[in-house]
Amino acid sequence: MKIGIVVTLLVLCSHFYVVSAKALIKGLALSPIRTESVVASGESVKYKLTLTNYSDRPMAVALSAEEFSVVGQSYDYSFDMQSNVSKWVTFDRTVVQLDPGKSSIVPYVVKVPQDAEPGGRYISLFASTDVQNVSGELSTEQRIASLIYLTVKGNVTRTGELKSLQSPFVFDGYQPWKITIANRGTAHFRSRYSVSVRSIFDGQEVASKTDDSLILPSTTRAIDAPMPVLKYLGVYRAVYTVGLGDSPAVTREKYIIFLPKQLYVPLLSLIVIFVGGLVYGGWKIIRRIKRKSVD
Repeated sequence: MKIGIVVTLLVLCSHFYVVSAKALIKGLALSPIRTESVVASGESVKYKLTLTNYSDRPMAVALSAEEFSVVGQSYDYSFDMQSNVSKWVTFDRTVVQLDPGKSSIVPYVVKVPQDAEPGGRYISLFASTDVQNVSGELSTEQRIASLIYLTVKGNVTRTGELKSLQSPFVFDGYQPWKITIANRGTAHFRSRYSVSVRSIFDGQEVASKTDDSLILPSTTRAIDAPMPVLKYLGVYRAVYTVGLGDSPAVTREKYIIFLPKQLYVPLLSLIVIFVGGLVYGGWKIIRRIKRKSVD
């Protein structure tokens, strides 16, 4: 049975979420938010979770494990509580009592079966408890997660493919460039992508921006990547580079026009004045020609 749990997606904004928990919800915090590990079949590995109670009352925290996957190019998360992979995880204790303002470290073990095939496995460790808002008027269940990106050793492939790349033509400082990346392999990889904005005259770099994203196996991910900050109005050459796991990185070049929004009105005014001048000049010339023909 697969369950999509929207509330748990707050885990992807871990730092902001912890601050929000302390300032607004006064609830539960969990770390680490993400663990990446490479394990051999038949191997058992020990890890630790840290739970912190930022509320002003005691809480009982229940721990559980579910296999997770992603749906669609936007990477919506789906969870399977009955998967065999989720049974690879054994907690030292499944219920933790936390006093206000206190933390607790909970050991757990991931035991990979001897017959596990090489490739990626993805497990979400959930911590659940009841929380109250600041006023104490409402009570709801808080469910946060720590994600495990596990790779079982062996003949593992990370075959990336760039499906599409869209570059903004007129760039006002806010539009992203967009890429769609597919992973045809058996394990996830971290795609590192960058854009280098260069002068069209001497090719010198004037600004650059680099970022990265995880691409899970047998999925296609759509990514909005930020453009670098530019200072001066003009035409530039943008050089995009996208990492594709074990496949060679791909490079694309596009021309972009940097036109800040604050220049829209002045430039439009200049265009109106210029066009108006042309129209008026043309009208004057036509009148002069007509007068000469009459004379």
